[in-house]
Amino acid sequence: MAEAPSEQLLEEIRADIFSGKKIQAIKKLRKGTGLGLAEAKKFTENLAAETYKQSPEKFSTPPTQGAGCSASVFCLLLVSLVEDRQLKEHVHE
Repeated sequence: MAEAPSEQLLEEIRADIFSGKKIQAIKKLRKGTGLGLAEAKKFTENLAAETYKQSPEKFSTPPTQGAGCSASVFCLLLVSLVEDRQLKEHVHE
């Protein structure tokens, strides 16, 4: 079961969003809450859109909602698979 993100985690995620590091933000959210990939992606995109409305001057680039996300999701999935494989290899050593 996923847990709600702490205020500290939300601040870290916002900092990543401000810097245009959406994949890093999604990874942090997943690790910190146990959310699945789709849920974390949607949460991060919604947070980015909401935060952009409040403080657009803090963003290095405006957040995109859904544009180019397929590649981002693919990369995030690939990284997750590689990390999982490395963990399994480490356990079997």
